[in-house]
Amino acid sequence: MALVPLQRLSAGISGPDANTINWTHDAADIVEGVECVFAALTAQDEKEKDIVEQLMDALEEISEEGGWPIALGAALVAAELFPFAAANMGAAEDIKKKRTPIAFAEGVAMGVEAASADFIKANFWQSSPEINVAFEQGGKIAQSYTNAGLVLGYYQGRELQRGGLSDVFYRDLKRDFILYTNSQLQPYADVSTDEQDSWGDSQWKNFYIAMAGLFAQLHVTEYMK
Repeated sequence: MALVPLQRLSAGISGPDANTINWTHDAADIVEGVECVFAALTAQDEKEKDIVEQLMDALEEISEEGGWPIALGAALVAAELFPFAAANMGAAEDIKKKRTPIAFAEGVAMGVEAASADFIKANFWQSSPEINVAFEQGGKIAQSYTNAGLVLGYYQGRELQRGGLSDVFYRDLKRDFILYTNSQLQPYADVSTDEQDSWGDSQWKNFYIAMAGLFAQLHVTEYMK
């Protein structure tokens, strides 16, 4: 199956004065974007490294250098990456489509705020597979797709931040008044920069989760109301 890289958020912004991001995709599109990342990683010369370790390397490089360290293009899925019986195909797809979009959205939110790789590792990163008794490989799939979604989203968010487009992102989140008012993000509306400077990790984590939830409702088909 041929894969195509996920459209970048920056491509959906007309300029720094824009109020919306013209970017809407479904879960399958985001999963495909992540699988394009996996395919590129397996084609690199560090095959002795675990995929999760390579993703962490990429996250740290994005945080420090700003570029996208993975050469993406149309690619083929490496079938050996997550081998499982055909009987578990549906379960695997369900895990991918459930985990990847929200991880991507969380990555975007943290990228826009230039969160550090250390913060992401401590608060969002899955360093080990979950236990899935019903589907043994399911834990590894959840771990890998969650982390890859974080990395891909983080890159796209940092691209907005470094390009002076963070304000567009925030205006986009507020464009649907009713949705914004009823979201978990609304309580943060009047928080000042000084207040944020005193936040601990748990407050920042909740803030990013709230931003990600609203972003998903505005831009990911399955979360739209």
